[in-house]
Amino acid sequence: MEASLTIKKKRKKSGKALLLQEACGKSGGGYFFSPSSLESARALQAEYQHQEDLAAAQKADKKKLQENNRIYKAKITQEKREAAALKKEVKEKEAAEKAAQKERRKQASDATKAIKLS
Repeated sequence: MEASLTIKKKRKKSGKALLLQEACGKSGGGYFFSPSSLESARALQAEYQHQEDLAAAQKADKKKLQENNRIYKAKITQEKREAAALKKEVKEKEAAEKAAQKERRKQASDATKAIKLS
């Protein structure tokens, strides 16, 4: 059992395959590449990884911005509702005051009519 564990530890862990344009042979044999081509392939791979990281960061920023916009719109909508409710309340108060004032005038008018008739 220990032997199998040591063998597993010794195994080479493979990563992503390098983007080597020269590896287009059709014979199926082994390929050997110069150090400069490996270096350029690694640089290209690093550039692609960098681009992917930038795209992921951009996507996260966009998602965060959309969430912030959603929260902002909800806040604005709530403020509009509160303002409309307050306006409605003020309007109802004014209408009640106006109705009470009209009622007082009517009572005063009725009282003056009653005094004239008596």
